[in-house]
Amino acid sequence: SASRPQNTQGPTVRRWATKSEIAAAKGISLRKLETLMKQGLPHYKIERRVALCPKVVDEWFDKHFRVN
Repeated sequence: SASRPQNTQGPTVRRWATKSEIAAAKGISLRKLETLMKQGLPHYKIERRVALCPKVVDEWFDKHFRVN
């Protein structure tokens, strides 16, 4: 059994989040999030589950919902 490499870059940043985690962080409903996904919000299927990258979601929101 191979051991996992040690993280020497500091705290681990989680790459993927669930739909409910993103919806809660953005203060929107799951239904609204699913609508945004149909409109082009980047998301991925990983082992039959939908996953979103918080950094990519933030960038998409900044681009599409800019407040001046």
